[in-house]
Formats: sequence, structure tokens, C-alpha cells
Amino acid sequence: MLDATSHERVSSTQHTLPNIAEGILVLDENKFITYANEAAETMLGYGTSYTGGSHLIGVPYQRLSAAPLAPLNGAPAKIVEGALRHKNGRWLTVNLTQSHIAPNLPHILVSFTNSAEQLQQEQSLTHTQRLAGLGTLTASIAHELTNPISIITTTCHAILQDMQDKSLNNDQLAQYTQMIERSAWRCIRLTDTLRGYTRQGKLQLAITDFAALVEDALLLVQQQFLKEFNVNICTELDAEHQTIVCDPNRLTQVLVNLLTNARDAMQPAGGQITIRSWFIAPGERDVQLPTVRLPEAITAVGAFAFAIEDSGPGIAPGVIEHIFSPFFTTKRSGAGTGLGLYIAREIVEQHNGRLLAENTLHAGARFIVLLPQQ
Repeated sequence: MLDATSHERVSSTQHTLPNIAEGILVLDENKFITYANEAAETMLGYGTSYTGGSHLIGVPYQRLSAAPLAPLNGAPAKIVEGALRHKNGRWLTVNLTQSHIAPNLPHILVSFTNSAEQLQQEQSLTHTQRLAGLGTLTASIAHELTNPISIITTTCHAILQDMQDKSLNNDQLAQYTQMIERSAWRCIRLTDTLRGYTRQGKLQLAITDFAALVEDALLLVQQQFLKEFNVNICTELDAEHQTIVCDPNRLTQVLVNLLTNARDAMQPAGGQITIRSWFIAPGERDVQLPTVRLPEAITAVGAFAFAIEDSGPGIAPGVIEHIFSPFFTTKRSGAGTGLGLYIAREIVEQHNGRLLAENTLHAGARFIVLLPQQ
């Protein structure tokens, strides 16, 4: 039996749950459902009854679950993948968390989200952020395309002029042709890089030269950063360790997102961004990250590391803990989506890596990407 105070605690908790987007179930000591919020009913195909109650109340949890709940031993709640039975009989894959409603209460709170819907939402956020960045990138590409296109048109005009004057010889024709070819290939590379940035789908892992990824990212943004934002970009890349296993298109997006974030942090004065890369040997402490505790999954196998550093004012103490949250931004309304850093972290974690943020000794900010060796 629960005393009156315990009943009040359960009732108070249930009053806070109806509008939560996650599915919520409250189970009694015998694992029967005593409460289900609207999100749980919707995801599992149960509507509310004409009296306003839920058809899930009184149902034993084992009728819905493919596996029994793990025993709670006081450890922090963990998200695990499970399966719950929909009303139509099919199994729904969910991300599930269980915890006690309050200490010394037998009632268990089970929260869950639809894994497929969550994945779709994450992919939609990624695509939204990419589209939001296309305006900036398209403007940069327009700047970059102007030069090779001008060379092509000017060279073609020179060929026609020399043909009319009958002064065009084979050596001149060969030189003109090479100029046109080089400029055309530059146009192709620019458009291919932009198309790769917007490409979606599953990770396409490949052995990749990191210096080439940096070159692609700089191809998209460098000239615009310098001309319009007074931001110079320099590189200090490890020449001995350049090859990594990654999805090159996704990692290019990480670079562009971090570079754009650094650019915005230094406005309106501008400044300098430095891209550094280095290698962390298995089991060794990284001297470049003396204040960072690296995850064992990283230190055990070694990691390729790179950082984007800026000469801006750094990250405010109240901001750094929220900086990777979706839709969080310190920019004025309408100036940013608040998704750039969130998406960058999601992509890095898809590679089983880590994205960290810290302030540097010279007052700027530094974002570090750690990618475990495959």
C-alpha cells in the first residue's frame, strides 16, 4: 500500500506529463500501466476512451514490451533501444528510458521516442541547416566562378580575333586550349564541391586525404570570408598523418559549419581562423589538449584530431554548456538557424567521434574534432 503522501507524489508527477512530446508510461509495483500520456497513446495506436481515460491504463507492461524492464539499481537512466507492440500488432522500434518517479516509490516512469521518426527529424534538421547555408555558399561560389569564366570568355574572344587576323599558330592555339581546359575544370570542381555539400543519405565512408577536405571547404568559403567579412584563414596541418576514414561530404559540412561559426564570432571586426590537425597515438595523453579528459574509446585506439581556432572574444561561460543544443544561437533574430554546431556534432558522432568546445589562452574559441582510428 502507498501512503497518502506517495499517492500525492504520483498524482503530481502525472499532472506534468500530458503535453510532453515523448511517450510516457507510469507503471505500478506490479508493472501495470497506471498512466499514459497522449504521445504514448498516439505512437502505440491507442485513443482515449469516451470518458476521457486511456485504453492503456490497467494493461500489463509485458503485453506491450518485447523484453522485461531492466532492474533499477540507482544508476543514472540510460537510453536503450527496445521494441513496443503497436495496437495493430506490429513492433515499433523505440529509444527507451526508465527511472523511478521519486526515491522510495515503487512506481516506474518509462519514456520512449519512435526511433524512425527521430531519425527522420534529425535528417530533416540536417537538410534544413544545409539549405540555410546554401545562400552563403552560393554567393561564395559566384565569386569563385567569376574568374575562370572570365578567362574562358576572354580566351575564346582572343582565338576568334587571331583567326580573323590569320595570326593564330599551333603553339598559340595549344596555349589557349590549355587555359580554357584549366578554367573549365575549376568550374566543374566548384560545382561538384557544392553538390557534395548538399548531398544526403547514409554515411559513405572512404579513405580520404584530410588536406583535400580542407581545400574543398576553403574553396567554398575562403574568398568570401576575406572580401566580405575581413576574415583570413590559415592552416597548420600535420603532414605525416593526413589519411582518415570518413564520409568526405559530411566532414566537409562539419568544416564549413565550424568555419562559419568562427567567422560570425569575430564580427564586425574580423580576424583570423586557424585550422590545425594532429594525431593522438593510442594510449597517449594529448599535450595539445591538457585540460580535456578524452573518452577511453578515443584513447584506446588513437585518433585523428583537428581544430578550428578563432581570434574572437571566446565563448561566454553561460553559453558554452548550451552551445551544441539545437536552435540555440546568440545571434540576433533571423541571423542564424541555431543548427550549425548541433549538426556538426551529430555528424562527428555518426563517425564515432567527439566534438569539443573550449576557450583558448589568447581569448579566442577552439572547436576540436576527434575521430577514432578505424
